[in-house]
Order: sequence, then structure tokens, then C-alpha cells
Amino acid sequence: MTSVGRNLKIIGIVSGLLIFALVAVLIARAPRGISVIYIGMRPTPVGLRPLFVITNPLPYRITWTMLAPEFRLASGWTTSRFPKVVVGGQPREVRFGGETLQAGTAFETYGIAATNVASRYPVLWGLHPADALARPKWKKVADDWCERIGLRPWFLPHGIERSPVVPPQLSNQAGEANGSQPIRSETNSTSSAAPSLR
Repeated sequence: MTSVGRNLKIIGIVSGLLIFALVAVLIARAPRGISVIYIGMRPTPVGLRPLFVITNPLPYRITWTMLAPEFRLASGWTTSRFPKVVVGGQPREVRFGGETLQAGTAFETYGIAATNVASRYPVLWGLHPADALARPKWKKVADDWCERIGLRPWFLPHGIERSPVVPPQLSNQAGEANGSQPIRSETNSTSSAAPSLR
């Protein structure tokens, strides 16, 4: 191999490494999901409730829904998982549905009445269904193969983000906890729950 050929090969390798490093830095700096911020306990007509702010720092709209709270017991945390639906005889995770949150916006929501044990709130979020359907076909095919072999879809942003821990409240402050769903502090556009889209 001539010195020119060796130099071109070295330049190609170095260029490839630089491009790989640049892509890795951009991926590392990009927001990976939503944020669930615990503001504190707030009085409401039905007693003290934790107030949260759901933020979407991503460059696209998402849908989100708050799942049932998780509680810290002596045996550890209870945990919520992706809800499942049966599609074509196969169980699939529900990655869409709930309220729409535009890119770069936030939304306030309340949790259930205060409890005497520590709790946290999981929020299920995913790329808006209409935007998921509009993805290029190659991304849908790649995600379909990921699901077939049991991997998380690469090109379908989604996840469960948990709030910071809500500390337990004294019984004389909290009142009796109930299992009602969170109350939204304002209205927002909604889309019905749907199975995973590829």
C-alpha cells in the first residue's frame, strides 16, 4: 500500500471517529424525555393534594397520562408498568394516549389526597400518535423488528417518568386518602388511548 493510500485510510478512520463522537455528544445533550416536577402540597376543596408540573422539553408534541401512584412500603416501592392491550392475539404495551402536550410547554396537575406514606407519581408519555404514524416507513419497520425480538423501539420516543418522592403527611393534615384519579388544573386537548403504533 502506498503512503497516499495509508494517509487516505487514516483520514477516513479519523473522520469517521470524529463524526461518531459528534453524534454521541448531540445525543447525550438532547433531552431524553419529559420532566415531572413536584411543587409541593396545596390545599384544594377536597383537602391537601400534591401539585406537579409536567414539562415537555422535547422538540415534538407528546401525549401523556398519569398512572396510579406508587407507594413506599416496608417491602419496597410498588411499581406501575406500561398498560397492555391485546392486538392480533398478542399483548402489546400502550405507549400512547392521554393529554397532548406541545413541544416546549408545561402543564399543572394534582395527585390524589395526601397520604401517610411516601409516594411518587409515574407519568406515561409517548410521541403523539399522529406523528408516530407519519414517521418514515423505515423507522416503523425498524421498530417493528425491535418489538419482535423484545427490544425497546429505537425510533419511537416513549417512556414512564416518575415524580420526585412526595413525603408522607401527618394524619391530622392529610385527612383520609382516596383512590380518585388526579384532577387537572386546566383543560387541554386529549387523544384517546391507542395501542403501540409502528
